[in-house]
This record gives sequence, C-alpha cells and structure tokens, in this order.
Amino acid sequence: MSLFGIFHGWLSRKKGLFEKLNDDIKQKIFFVHLKILEEYKAKTIFLQNPSQTSYEKLKDIIELQESLIAVEELNSSNIIRKLENCIAHEKITTQGADQFEEQLCKEITILLSQLKNLLNIVQEQLSLLKPPYVFFDIDLFRNKVKDEAKILAVEETEIKVIEKELNTALGYEYVLSKSEQKELDSLSEDDKQYVRLLKSPISQVRVTNIPRVFYRAMSSKLKARLIAPLTKDACPEVRAQALYFLTSEPLRDQKTIQIVLPMLKDKDPNVRARAINGIIELNSQDTIPLIEECLKDPIPIVRANAINALRTLNSIDSAPLIAPLKQDKDNNVSFAAKEFFHKFSVDLTTTHRLYRDQVLAKDISFFDPASKIARREFTKTGSRIVLLGGKFVGEVIVRIVPEPAFLAWKKAFEAKDIWQSVGFDYVPIEPILIKGKELRAYKTKDGTYRVYTKVLGPSLEEFLKSNAQDSLKSKLKNDEEVIRKVLAVNLAIAHGHDHRSNFCVEFSAGKPRLYLIDFDQAISPLK
Repeated sequence: MSLFGIFHGWLSRKKGLFEKLNDDIKQKIFFVHLKILEEYKAKTIFLQNPSQTSYEKLKDIIELQESLIAVEELNSSNIIRKLENCIAHEKITTQGADQFEEQLCKEITILLSQLKNLLNIVQEQLSLLKPPYVFFDIDLFRNKVKDEAKILAVEETEIKVIEKELNTALGYEYVLSKSEQKELDSLSEDDKQYVRLLKSPISQVRVTNIPRVFYRAMSSKLKARLIAPLTKDACPEVRAQALYFLTSEPLRDQKTIQIVLPMLKDKDPNVRARAINGIIELNSQDTIPLIEECLKDPIPIVRANAINALRTLNSIDSAPLIAPLKQDKDNNVSFAAKEFFHKFSVDLTTTHRLYRDQVLAKDISFFDPASKIARREFTKTGSRIVLLGGKFVGEVIVRIVPEPAFLAWKKAFEAKDIWQSVGFDYVPIEPILIKGKELRAYKTKDGTYRVYTKVLGPSLEEFLKSNAQDSLKSKLKNDEEVIRKVLAVNLAIAHGHDHRSNFCVEFSAGKPRLYLIDFDQAISPLK
C-alpha cells in the first residue's frame, strides 16, 4: 500500500466530514491529494505498458515518496500534521464546527499512526521494480489490500466496494458457475498458474498466457469463460488476442457473435480488423450489413479485411459498395477490392495466386524462362513481396519484412528439434533459402530484411474446398492446430494473422506437407 493508497482511501471515507470544512482548508488538503495522485497515475501507466520509460517514471516517483518519508524536513507525517494544524487553528464556519474539528483531528491522528510502516513498503516496491518487470499475483494482491484495510479499520461493506473497484481498475472480472468453479479447483497446479497469469497486471503476460490456457486440458466452456472477459481488457493487444482464440474452434458458438459484434467499433483499428476476421470464422451471413459499414472505416487494414470478409461470405450484393474501393489510395484496399471482383467475374482457380495479375495483364516476358530475370511488385496486405520472373517463376520470391518479424520467422524456422518432438519430419514454416551455410536474408539500409523464400502450393483455405480425400483434409486440419499451438506456447511467437490463407499445402514424395507462411506481422514477445 502506498502513501496514495492510505491517504486516498482515508479521504474518500471521510468525504462527508470534509464537506463541512471551509474552502481554504479543503484546498490545502486536496493539494496534497493531487501531488500524491501522481504516483497512482504512474503505476497505472506502468501496469498497462511496462516499458523502460514508464518504469523510470514510476521509479522516480516512488523514490520521491521515499524521500518524503525518510527526510525529516519533508516527512509525510509533517504534511499530515500541517493539515491538523490548519484545522486546529482556523475556524470552521459551519454548524457544529467544534464537533467536526475534533473528529477530523482524531481521524488525522489515526492516519498518522498508520504511516510508520510506509517506508518499508515503498522500499519493497522499489526492490521489485527492476527489469525484467516482475508481475504480482492479483489474488494475493487483493488479500493484502483486505488485510491493510482491516488494519485501517475499514468497514466490511467498504472493503467489498474497494475489491470491486480493484477488479474494474485491473480490467479483469468473471463469475463462474458452480460446475465451472469445481472444474477450476480440480486443475493441476500448472494449469491454475496459467489461469492466474491471465490476471497479471502486465499486459504482455496476459497476451502470452491466453494461448496457453486455450491449449490446456479443460472444458471449452471454462476456457471461454476465462478468456471472454479479456475482450474488454484495457490493452488492445490483449483484446485482439482474446478475440482471436474466442472465435477459434472449439470455443466459438452462437453466443460468440454477441461478443464480436461490438468490437467492430473498438477504438483500436487492429482490434476492429481482428473482429472482422472473427466474423469470417463464425461464417454469419446476418453480419453482412455490419461488415459493409466497415468499408467506410478510416483505417486501410479495416477496409481491406471488410472486403475480404464479404468475399469469403460470397456477398455479391456488396459489389456496388466495393466498386469505388478499386481506386482506393491504399494499395492493400484496392488490391482486396480487385480480388473481390476477380472471384465473381474471372475463373482464376487454376492460377497460383501470386501470379494472377501477371496472367490477367498477359505479361508474357515475365514468364519467359529465356528472358532476363524480371521483377514485379506483388500487392498484398502488410509487407512487400517481390516476384522473380523467368526461370524463377513458381520457385523463388523475395519477402521484405521488418526486423522483429524476421527474427520471429528465423526463430520458428530454426526450431527443428521442437518440430520433430511434436511429430513433424520437416519444419512446417515457410522455408528461408540457404546459400552455403548462410540464410539468404539480408538487412537493408532502412532496417528491413530481404528474405529469399520458396514458392509453395495452394493455401489450406483453397485446398479444403477441393475434391481431396476427407482423411487428408482432416490430417491437414490437425497439423494446422499443432503448428499454431507450438508457435504460441513452445516458441512464444505471435504470428499475427495465422488464418488458413496463410497456410500452404505442398506435396513431397506424394505426401502432403503443411507450411505456415507470411511472418510479416510476427513478434516473439518472450525471450
């Protein structure tokens, strides 16, 4: 508990008493309150975004609190005593002034007696606030708050109010049924730890543990109950992650759509974009009018995702709304609009999606194996792709990705032992070509990486629509889930958009292999 916690709680409980004071005294009390409020604000910022900057800011403020307590001239006890003197020596111009003055002085004396342990508490906070940023168990934190509230003689009803405010402030609250609570109590200690980590005040810990809970051995109903509240988290990255897994099999059901729809208007564009992808997974035709509204979104990725969703939902009636977007200033949006019309007007099912524009444009020189190597820019959502023509058509492309994305891709590609341990006899990650013993990936002057990679077969989305055997489709679906799980849990990599269009099927010696591609949005948050 900090100086702010003690003083703010005391001030809140004595609100009726303070209303009886004259304005001058109230001004002085609230001035002190405003100063120590800075600590609370800094803590809130740090918990939501535990960066080096927010850490330094919080550390400075806590050290200032330490000096207020430790230095005699600026002792916080003296601050309270000065307030006490103000009240004792200035007249209170309300009826029953003597009674209120006596009561307030008594309360200040009680508060003063509680400040003697504050220095040790602040020093303990300082010892914990060292990178790497540690998180605390919120259940333990709640119990400490309750204990300290009892020491301060807070009434039981007020403790319940404080606990509710804590849940709201930390952005996490759920109510379990008796059967769900019974299941939760029966989980292993490891599983319980993952559930507790969903309530960590550090957003990146919450992000990382959502997939861990998703892949644990517990009922889908309990998983959904635990993950659903995080769609209202203060951190947009947490909301997006929760939304992704909540709309995945086997958690999604008829009720899921009621959670997803409001998120189409989320203040964060990435969450809005993810909400649209979630609707694609739910395959709900009733949502088409709402998706059409997203075509007007000011953020390109939201407009592009809306077009792709309408294309997946076969909403040919949306064509008049999408037609103007073929001239959109953003390349990703205009490309998505053109793809929409390709689906409904041109049969390109026999052409690899990478080369459709060249086929339509009758770009003969690009496909001529005897010509010099031609380069063409491939328009896509996210990073850049450079197509190599001539003899390299269908063999090699160049992806240009940010450094964090490349490092996550490289980490997944080089984790051969991990992939073998889960049953793969190959690495199911988009192959990075090798020259000699070195990866063909080169850092450019602007900090991005040019990565040479192999052209793979059709997307899993396209393959599942084919006439292939059901047993083969079932195996690929199973591999898809294993790849997602290993990436999220074993490798701690967030791919960013691991939908079925970014899984490719490639046959080797007559056997199908599944690869996850397009790591341009990937990050590896945990080292």
